[in-house]
Amino acid sequence: MQGRPPVMVTTFRTEVGYPRIVAYVAWFDHTRTSVAWYPGRYEPPRAPSRGPMSVPYDQRWRLFATFNGGFIFADGDNGSSIGGRMYEPLKAGLATLVAYRDGRVDVTRWDEARSPDPVSRSPARACR
Repeated sequence: MQGRPPVMVTTFRTEVGYPRIVAYVAWFDHTRTSVAWYPGRYEPPRAPSRGPMSVPYDQRWRLFATFNGGFIFADGDNGSSIGGRMYEPLKAGLATLVAYRDGRVDVTRWDEARSPDPVSRSPARACR
């Protein structure tokens, strides 16, 4: 793995009939990267701590990727859970991002029978 990039990105067109639609995809080597969550000023509504509401300047040199407003609760009823504690309900059938303490990250379909995993260290986030 030495010398290989920790992040690889590509794009592809999802619809032959609509070539203007472009999907962006990234692969992150979880052994060399980590996930962090910085809740916004208002979202999610019941965040445990607002903190700086943005990535602190002294940590930005480490960024590979960031996005703003990807999981707006008001727009999609997106749930959140941190360390096994539910802040907004995760919705069955929606895709969920889960980051585990060992560095693994998974995107999986949320199932009503599951409960937030207390071994995850970053939020499980349901998204449409």
